[in-house]
Amino acid sequence: MAPDATNAAPPRRPADVPWRGVVVGAGLCVVLNVLAVRSYALVDRYSGFADHFNTVGVIFLFFWVAALAALAHWVLGRRLRVLRESDLVVVYGMLMVGTAVPTMGLGGYLFPLTTGVFYYASPENRWAEVVQPNVPRWLAPGSHDTIRHLYEGLPEGGAIPWGDWVVPLAFWTVFVVSLYLVSVAVVGLLRRRWVEEEKLVYPLAIVPMEMVAAGGRRGAFFRSGMMWAGLVFSAGLILYNYAAGRLGPASGWTPLELSSRIEFERSGVDVLFTFDTLVLGLSYLLNLEVSFSVWVFHLVALAEKAAFNRVGFRLIGPAEPHAAGGSALANQQAGSMLFLAVVALWLGRRSIVALFRRDAARREAERGLAAPTTLLVCLVLGLAGTAAFLRATGLPWPMAVLLLLIGLGLMFGVTRLLAQAGVGRMRAPASAPALLTNLVGTAPLGSQGLGGLGMSFVWAGDIQLFVMGTLAQATKVASEARRRARGLFWILALALIVSLLACYGSYLYFGYRGGMANGYGWYFVNSPRYHWGWIADCIMYGREPHWGRTAFLGVGAGVTAALSWAQLRFAGWPLHPIGLAIAMTNTVWIDWFSIFLAWLFKKLILRYGGPAVYRRSTLFFLGLIVGSCVGRGTTTVLDALLPH
Repeated sequence: MAPDATNAAPPRRPADVPWRGVVVGAGLCVVLNVLAVRSYALVDRYSGFADHFNTVGVIFLFFWVAALAALAHWVLGRRLRVLRESDLVVVYGMLMVGTAVPTMGLGGYLFPLTTGVFYYASPENRWAEVVQPNVPRWLAPGSHDTIRHLYEGLPEGGAIPWGDWVVPLAFWTVFVVSLYLVSVAVVGLLRRRWVEEEKLVYPLAIVPMEMVAAGGRRGAFFRSGMMWAGLVFSAGLILYNYAAGRLGPASGWTPLELSSRIEFERSGVDVLFTFDTLVLGLSYLLNLEVSFSVWVFHLVALAEKAAFNRVGFRLIGPAEPHAAGGSALANQQAGSMLFLAVVALWLGRRSIVALFRRDAARREAERGLAAPTTLLVCLVLGLAGTAAFLRATGLPWPMAVLLLLIGLGLMFGVTRLLAQAGVGRMRAPASAPALLTNLVGTAPLGSQGLGGLGMSFVWAGDIQLFVMGTLAQATKVASEARRRARGLFWILALALIVSLLACYGSYLYFGYRGGMANGYGWYFVNSPRYHWGWIADCIMYGREPHWGRTAFLGVGAGVTAALSWAQLRFAGWPLHPIGLAIAMTNTVWIDWFSIFLAWLFKKLILRYGGPAVYRRSTLFFLGLIVGSCVGRGTTTVLDALLPH
């Protein structure tokens, strides 16, 4: 297997509507959302099933579909109508839309944040008098009992109040669909530029592309002993630790310690060393300069933070939510990411304009998500819908537009870096609400606007999984398939609606049956207190524009510009700007050592084994990816089946 070979445009076959893939994909979207919601609503354990762009749940489910399709082709040949390549493309695409719905992308914050401001109000925090009058009531149920029972469970014989949720969820659905339209337009308009002209690698799409080819009888992925060796090793490690944790010390099984931490108390920094087979496998697919830059810039940023702490330098002012590495470094990284986003959009402007020429438009309608004019209409409608929603929550028009631009800018920056670099747990280093208040203060928003800003944490706070990023991976896989799946635009829209219904229903069912307060602590207990506590402080004490923090945006952009220039100017320049953009995010803090190991293994193999050994070894690392997803997916299923 040669990852670079996936960039070659394969010959096309006539388009068709892969109805079997649509049915299977819709069903799996329901399964994915139910499992993801249940794993958090009823179990206080982080599963990683549907939280990041490594898409554990998607690969877990898609592996079984593709493997069974390949097995049926091998055993029965043409005697059985199995899933074709276009069916597999559709299944993967639908799952990638669905995985952005249940947890980090929407549901994990929607239900706790819309209701937590009421449930966790107390005389001490004064939310009832300070925050609640400024929160749009149409975004949450009006009944106190409806909210209380969601956290504590229904009394015996109680009925789930489905009707109380119809209005708020309908409004949220309008916003989510509008954001989806923006996302599909951005990804669709830039597909040709990124996939065919720049030939970006899309490392996260390599495993799905291999499984699509193998399931469609084009590849030998499932016949590779190296792949199965990596799969068994990775899945076995995860399942052993899961079993040891469940059975306890009495079983004689001791979980393997895969992480350790070194604390530097005088400098106020911690260095974490974690061995993660999923991160190891994904990072092996990165360009050497990217993986090198990620772990090097992380250590440099740690040293920068330590130096700030030792000399007593800090940006004076209240803490800001989701600031990776503290306010100074979070804004520095955000400046870097936004700079890369603006440059990518600027460089792609001519390709976008060229799409509207007659021949190019027809070709894009055949190869992409939709015709360019359709994508342009989606963009206009989506931007209008999202801005109108934000205005309706209480934000003044200028602030609604500015918040939307910042949030979409961060999403676009992450999406671009995913396509170019593919770090599996990519996330934005700062939140859009915090960047907005740093820039303009709180006076232009007013109390009503701050209430609406609190609701915006549902989509613009913890930016680490969203439809724009997952759609980009699905589009890459579809572009590399030999058989075009007709109607892909509408099929993916169907996946969104099915996933939303499954997500909503699962949260309400599991919440009212078991009580969300008994579920995963971050989502249902700490997150509402964290976000609404910050909003309450903003309303009570206000915020002035923080020019020091905004200046660090400029620092990040300036250093990134210098790194980009050096990349173009000096052959063999080893540092990629992506390392600066995510250096101190919590996921890189956890994953940097596994990224370092992948870089070291790849460098040594290329140096001493050559390209041939590298190609064979890649299958083992692909197996690590699949095995990790199979192992973690299996533990999620076991959590759903076994008593706690």
